[in-house]
Amino acid sequence: MAMHASSADSRRIEIRQARPGDAADIKAVLDQARQAQRDNGFVQWADGYPSIDIVNADIRSGLAFRLCAGGRTAGYAVLVVGDDGYSDVEACFGIAGSFAVVHRLAIADGFRGHGLAAEFMLLLEAEAASMGIAAMRVDTGEANTCMLRLMHRLGYIPRGLVAFRWGPRMAFEKALRKL
Repeated sequence: MAMHASSADSRRIEIRQARPGDAADIKAVLDQARQAQRDNGFVQWADGYPSIDIVNADIRSGLAFRLCAGGRTAGYAVLVVGDDGYSDVEACFGIAGSFAVVHRLAIADGFRGHGLAAEFMLLLEAEAASMGIAAMRVDTGEANTCMLRLMHRLGYIPRGLVAFRWGPRMAFEKALRKL
């Protein structure tokens, strides 16, 4: 399924489920995003993460999404429904019911700074809402100021610094309207 939106600079964008043939493009976007983290003074993804094996597993799950703009891969994210990694920290969240988590949100070089991350998140929220999901959840490192600003701009509720299995992260959630 592809969902469409128009970006601020009039490029047509869409998201669709990632396919096996997309893996190399997606890995390149993730590598660019990892370098952008370093360029912005923080490390959220260790060198080599996410690996091509993780990308392929994401794609096989059916919950990996590719953001396309002008026919090119502009971004990538995974929408995990009922993420088990959140079970140990359930008490910090305030919205009852089903939830989805966005992982590995990345925007490609040349597409950052144009509002595509926000549009991508809104399209992912719509996808989750169409599945009947009640809330969207996100976690990010304390130094990831880009993601922290994005969460604020999109109306996510901050839930504080949470000790996830993968380390301490700022946690956020947002109620979704049922579609």
